[in-house]
Amino acid sequence: MNDFNCNRNPTKIEKFFSYIKDFVLVLIGVAGTLAGVMVTNNQTVKNDKSTRIYTYQSKIIDQRINLIDRAANIFGKSPGLQDTFKEYSDGFSKGKIEQSVIDKITDAQGEFQSVVFLASVYFGPKTQKALKDLSDINAPWWAKPKALQDNLIVSMMAEIDYNIQLFRE
Repeated sequence: MNDFNCNRNPTKIEKFFSYIKDFVLVLIGVAGTLAGVMVTNNQTVKNDKSTRIYTYQSKIIDQRINLIDRAANIFGKSPGLQDTFKEYSDGFSKGKIEQSVIDKITDAQGEFQSVVFLASVYFGPKTQKALKDLSDINAPWWAKPKALQDNLIVSMMAEIDYNIQLFRE
């Protein structure tokens, strides 16, 4: 057997290199750990940013869907509002307007103005054009042509994902 090295004491140089080797191994371990932490942290930051963007864009789309629903709802009330406006005109000529008639018209007009303003903020150029076309007709909104009302809804639906960035990472 070759056991002549087992009982000898290491020299100072061998001890020194042994310490250096151990130190280098510790440094490599620390460097690997730090690199892993940095990569994980970087990925976490990217994921957090992506999550925030996704949440923001989801809220925008939800708001747009809500506005489309509100616009369809308010335009669906147009025929009834034409009757209410006739009651208002008749009451105006007689000098007596019922408060409920005023409230219906005021509520509908407020909802319409809200939808128009928010649609101009949340949607793009097709919706802007449809709003302009609607405003070019000199009549109350409930008396404007159904084709223009429908065009606004269709434009909003076409731009539901306007300026929404899809994730491709």
